[in-house]
Amino acid sequence: MKTKHLVVFMFVSVLSLLGQNVYAQTSEVNDTISQDSTSTITTVNYCITYDDLQAGHWSSVDSVEVVTKSRTKQAWWGGKDFKFDSDNKATKRLLKKEAVAVMYRDTLLFNLNHLKDRGTLFGKGYVRAHKMADGRYLILYFDVAKMNTKMAVGGMFGLIGSLAASASANKVAKQTVCYIVTLGEKKVKIIDEKVMLSLLAGRPELYDEYYKTNKKERTYAEHIVPVLKKAGIVGED
Repeated sequence: MKTKHLVVFMFVSVLSLLGQNVYAQTSEVNDTISQDSTSTITTVNYCITYDDLQAGHWSSVDSVEVVTKSRTKQAWWGGKDFKFDSDNKATKRLLKKEAVAVMYRDTLLFNLNHLKDRGTLFGKGYVRAHKMADGRYLILYFDVAKMNTKMAVGGMFGLIGSLAASASANKVAKQTVCYIVTLGEKKVKIIDEKVMLSLLAGRPELYDEYYKTNKKERTYAEHIVPVLKKAGIVGED
């Protein structure tokens, strides 16, 4: 029982320590997160269903506290840098559990609470969503399924295993991967070699450029996003 509690503690500790920096920072995007944050009380738009999002039917709620970290460039790497809160319990529950998407200014964010990867729930918070040319959405996050597996395996070997798992999870959390979200489907699809082959059908030169990447890094967003931009699959926003 003590081992189980230790594993849970280590998992929570890792996520807490990495909560402010789980996104790969590259010279390509030059998106450095500052330690300070800003807070504002404003009105935000939200959708309860993906059908509403697809139809552009937004509702609004006011007196929402939006906390966001300051950054040199808010472009691609965002995710949990956005937090929505309210003194109103109904509004707080709405944004935490019920809303599938929020539009803050010109930034579209998906609620992680509604997403799952290979049987693993993403958890709490919001992640920045980028519309793809085919109508689906691209989100950037760490590999939640791999994180879950490493923590579970580490827990089987007591304290040493848990410590090793925490170190391994730390590495996973610092590497951003790409997921494709299809509206209405809770399960998301991680972009790997097979998915890239499909996305880049008819563009063999771009697939070759992507494939030259070290095999272990072919799921990393820093290698995938630039190629998707060149292919016109995602925009520059």
